[in-house]
Order: sequence, then structure tokens, then C-alpha cells
Amino acid sequence: MGLLKSVNNVPGVEYYEYRDQLYFRKYKYRLRLRLEGNPRKPPRNHKPGVSSNKIDQLREWNSIRAENGTATCRREGGCISVFSNDLQDLLGISHLSTSPTTRLCTEAIIHPVAGVKTFVRDPKHKFRVYFKEIRIPIEVQNDLIAFLQTHRDVVPSRTLHRRLYPTNHIGVFAGNRTHTYFSSLFFLDYDDESKLSYMALMFGELLGKRYKLEKRS
Repeated sequence: MGLLKSVNNVPGVEYYEYRDQLYFRKYKYRLRLRLEGNPRKPPRNHKPGVSSNKIDQLREWNSIRAENGTATCRREGGCISVFSNDLQDLLGISHLSTSPTTRLCTEAIIHPVAGVKTFVRDPKHKFRVYFKEIRIPIEVQNDLIAFLQTHRDVVPSRTLHRRLYPTNHIGVFAGNRTHTYFSSLFFLDYDDESKLSYMALMFGELLGKRYKLEKRS
């Protein structure tokens, strides 16, 4: 499991989960339902006029989608997790949960891995994450400055450092603006791999590709 962050601007999604890969390497969303029974068994054959219970409704829903590979589900403790790339389709079965407080939908947010960067000499740090080419509010830039002041083991590139701590006249004047631009050449170096998950919680929309740094053999 990755790190969770509450979401309030995506209808139906309650949490982002920062992970190394999608659920089962293919599904973006997970819906948790409180239900008894095994959803992977074939749906029961009901007599005409007899309504199916909630677990049977889920079995019927799942059997169609599992066959064509668009969804799957499995039991996780006292809950059943349903996985799909169709958010609205998932939300359409959220009423099957017997407990509204257990009805949670999360979206997997993936850290893009580009590979390995090699250097002639030993690199000073083990990992690097680049920023996207993006326009951001000054408040977000200030949050990044505060983060770097607290986490001294995360080191900004020289160009990013100059953007965050301008010393020339143009840079100081730019500090009065409401927004600023980040280049895709800006990056952060770090040694603790778990730092990426923490940075993703705070600056997930800003971060781009990440690399492992190694000495060229």
C-alpha cells in the first residue's frame, strides 16, 4: 500500500494513493465495500420473482467485467475491494456496501520512473525527481521553500535554487507576482527513497520523472 491523501475536488474519489504501479498493474480506481461472501464465485441462479441479495448483485456485476478484463474484485479482511478504470461504473455499485462509512474510493497516483542516470564519478545522491513544465501559484513555491528548509537532505538543482532564492534584481521583482513558472530542467536530489512518497503527497501535481543515480561502470 502507498501513502494516502484526502481528496476534495474529484467527485466520487475520497483518497489519492501514491504507489509505484497501478492496482494489479492495470486498474486506476479501487472501491471498498463492506459485504459478506465471496464475490469471485459464479452468481446464483434465482427463480423468477426472487430478488438477489447484495453479494449476488456484485457477483453478477463482476462476472461480466472480469471476463472482459475491465474490472476485478477480491476480499481484503472484512471488506471487498473492487478495481476498475471506469470510476462511474464503480460508483454505480457503491450502494451495495452494508456500511456507508466503509464505502471508500481511492485513485492510484503513480510515480513515473524513467530509469537510471549514470555519471563518470559517484553521484552525490542516490535519486532524482524532475519537475514538470508548469505554472504554479507563488504560495506553492513558498510551500516548497518551507519543505526544503525542514528536509535538508533533499537538495534542489542550481537552477531551481536560483528560482527559489533569487539574488538579482529581476528575480526579486518576480517575487511580487502571483504565479511563477517551473522548468522541466528543475530537479530535487535525495537519498532516502521514501522521501518521494512524502514529496508526492505535498507536490504530486508538480513532479515528473524520477531516476536512480549511479556511477557509470
